[in-house]
Amino acid sequence: MKCVMCGTKLRAIKGAPTYDLGLDRPIVLVGADAAQCPNCGEKYVGVPQVEELHRLVAQSVANKKARLTPREIRYLRTWLGYSGAEFAREVGVTKETVCRWERVDAPAPMGRAAELLLRLMVATRSPRHSYPLKEWGADEVEPATCRVKLADGKWCEAAA
Repeated sequence: MKCVMCGTKLRAIKGAPTYDLGLDRPIVLVGADAAQCPNCGEKYVGVPQVEELHRLVAQSVANKKARLTPREIRYLRTWLGYSGAEFAREVGVTKETVCRWERVDAPAPMGRAAELLLRLMVATRSPRHSYPLKEWGADEVEPATCRVKLADGKWCEAAA
């Protein structure tokens, strides 16, 4: 496999690679493949079944005993597929309140009831894969079609 940045042959990295999801600590991927370009230093991590990984991380965060941190609140909200405004409506607060909960530098504590509701949402719901277009003000809706294929180790567009 070659580096997409400079074309140099990649070298395998030993040890468990990490995967940054914007949480307080990166996720350690035990058993995952990783490589690095010896020329430019670009790193590559193989993350199979990435949606399942994100689901597992969301459940792990939601099930922890300690209170949720601002980064964890944001991760769970975005994993569920909600914008800040949509999540505020679901929980019954203002979008400014959601922003304060997610501020890393000076967070406002999330109320206990709202935190329990967020944890329950993660436990009982699947992430949204479609979003209401009325929020974007679109009058005409035409779904995008995207077909891709893996050819010679690279993703490229596939004919319809």
